[in-house]
Amino acid sequence: MIKTNGMKNNKNICSESGSRRFGLEDKMKKKLLIVIAALMVSSVLLTGCGGKNTSKTSKTDKTDKTTTVDTKKSTTAKVDLTTKTENDKKVIMKVNGDPVSYAEFRYYFLAFKSQFDGGDDTAWSKDKTMLDQYKKAIVGVIEKKRVILDTAKAEKLSLTAKEIKTDVDAKVETQLKQSGTSLDKNYTTVAVLLYDQKVNATYEKLTKAYNEGKGKLVKVTDADALKYAKDNNYITAKHIMISTQNLSDADKAKKKELAQQILVKAKNGEDFNALIKQYGEDPGMTSNPDGYVFKKGDMMTEFETAAYALGDDQISDIVETSYGYHIIKKMKNDDKITVKAVKQSLTSEKMDAYMKTKIDKVKVVYTNEKAFKAYDFKTVK
Repeated sequence: MIKTNGMKNNKNICSESGSRRFGLEDKMKKKLLIVIAALMVSSVLLTGCGGKNTSKTSKTDKTDKTTTVDTKKSTTAKVDLTTKTENDKKVIMKVNGDPVSYAEFRYYFLAFKSQFDGGDDTAWSKDKTMLDQYKKAIVGVIEKKRVILDTAKAEKLSLTAKEIKTDVDAKVETQLKQSGTSLDKNYTTVAVLLYDQKVNATYEKLTKAYNEGKGKLVKVTDADALKYAKDNNYITAKHIMISTQNLSDADKAKKKELAQQILVKAKNGEDFNALIKQYGEDPGMTSNPDGYVFKKGDMMTEFETAAYALGDDQISDIVETSYGYHIIKKMKNDDKITVKAVKQSLTSEKMDAYMKTKIDKVKVVYTNEKAFKAYDFKTVK
């Protein structure tokens, strides 16, 4: 499950964001919101969202040439990062004067479609407004990417030539070599890969600078973070999760027996961290060794309710969620740990708020607005 902070994804098995179930009447619009969120944190991946990855060649349109990586040579062959397709050269709009190619729009438009409709093309005809909302969301993402680069420029934090080489070119080249697949089957091009990676690397550089208090446009102090955490009643908790996903009832019963055995060990005073290491199946505990720092609304309801009911250093009974069985230990709040976790989240919120003010003032000029309005899944392929 994904807990989203700006452009970065922090994997948290208990996050509420991936666990909610919507009513049928709201399902399509909720899916659109999820797609928009995914677009906002996206990074172009050859085998990622919506990519077919089923054959070696394809055409983007009648004027475009297929871009294919030879699977037999992909691990050793030199990748040409300067190649541009006709779709890369075709400018369909300018955002604050910066050209946006048909190839870039096409990637977002097609790559995330399946996340919304699940492969059912009829979904779009059920609500005639959804296509326009979807396109508007994609333009919003394109705008945000330009604002990220503009913000970095204003902060004098644009990527250096060395960073472009190591954090953009090298990563894309490695990706292309390892993928061994047609770019077009994943709706992308080398130029789109390079641009998207440049934006992501720039955002990471900005985030790092702001987290370290080095930026001028976005500032979050330790005192700000601590006050925010206390005002929102943040707590810290660790857990041992025994996964039951995709298991039969009989296997789930065995897992519950195991959880009960672990619970006895935990309540008898065995080292909780050692038990996490030995039995835990949530990878988030490895990346968050101090525990999850969260507020109400961040986590799955069952997990959150149990955690907030505990006293410091108290261990819960077995808590069941759709992910499995959890044994939760509420930790005593540590200001340093809290500030570190909350500061990143608060910084991300302030960054997004700042960028929204800039996005609201973005000027978009279409090369052919009538043609853009006519784009749909029949014309954009």
